[in-house]
Amino acid sequence: MNLPIEKEIELINEIISTAIDHGGDLGGAYYSDWPSLESAIGKWLDARMLSNLYTPYNNKIVPISKASIRNYSRGKDIWYLRVPAIDSKGKRVSIDQKWQEIQNAGLSTQQQGVKLELEHRSKEEFQELLIRFQQFNDDFIVIVDIIQAEFDGECELYQAKENSTYFVDSIPTKYLYLATF
Repeated sequence: MNLPIEKEIELINEIISTAIDHGGDLGGAYYSDWPSLESAIGKWLDARMLSNLYTPYNNKIVPISKASIRNYSRGKDIWYLRVPAIDSKGKRVSIDQKWQEIQNAGLSTQQQGVKLELEHRSKEEFQELLIRFQQFNDDFIVIVDIIQAEFDGECELYQAKENSTYFVDSIPTKYLYLATF
């Protein structure tokens, strides 16, 4: 039997949803280990050679397609990534140590088949985000000059087909800036 990939993804998303429910109790799901689930999904997508068509995102597998933001209408937005201060072995490190690692190697996905989520906000919204983020997170924000990176042919962008979420596999160092508070 030859199962269309769309149907296979639908069935796997049902398994993911059920597993999330199974991991909870009457109070609801715990969502306690999305990174491990995301990694397992990414490995499967990579093994099936589907990682340029789908990515794990928001507790399911979503279809993606190559995209461009060159003509994005809100050109004054700030594009950024939220980066956990975790080294390649999964150990928590200081923000300074993680930033040094990024400056040495650029920023790329640590998990096969999993893309980095790019976010964007207006300058005003971004400033508000920085204030809230600084108060409640151990992670940090890296600003990305994604328009120039795409123009230079240094990044390949993807967009979720169901919404306007953008993803990228890697970004060279020269397009990255540490957000300061």
